[in-house]
Amino acid sequence: MLIGAGSQFGWIRSSVANERDPNVTVLPLQPPETVPWSLASGDIALVCMERGIEGVSMPSKTYASLAAGSAILGICARDSDLTALIEECGCGRQVEPQDPQAIVDALTGMIDSPAELARMRANARRAVEERFPRQVCVAKVRDILESAEQAGTGRCA
Repeated sequence: MLIGAGSQFGWIRSSVANERDPNVTVLPLQPPETVPWSLASGDIALVCMERGIEGVSMPSKTYASLAAGSAILGICARDSDLTALIEECGCGRQVEPQDPQAIVDALTGMIDSPAELARMRANARRAVEERFPRQVCVAKVRDILESAEQAGTGRCA
């Protein structure tokens, strides 16, 4: 099941429609009240980043997917923060954007290795619990704001 929206989702929708695969369902972005159920329904979350934004952005979907215990297939540049997170946490795989065969191979490899997929999913959930709990994130933001204030910048960048 593919659920989503975004600049590349139209391409995904038309690609699946052209293949007419009865095993694939494509749905639009779901209402906010059903998002937790959508996230929990999958074993693997596709997290995509176009080239050129690595170092500038981290898709927020990453953290929700980790919290849901989904393995991550990062479709992103090799030198991105998303790739680093996937590798550090052992929670998925990375493939370069615009390489459909690599995406298919990565998904197939994950699906065909149930024990490895289970390990990735457990690592994803553990990453959220250990690296990104609310108290840790709030403390980091507080430290950044206090450092900026002490430096006398008068603003946060």
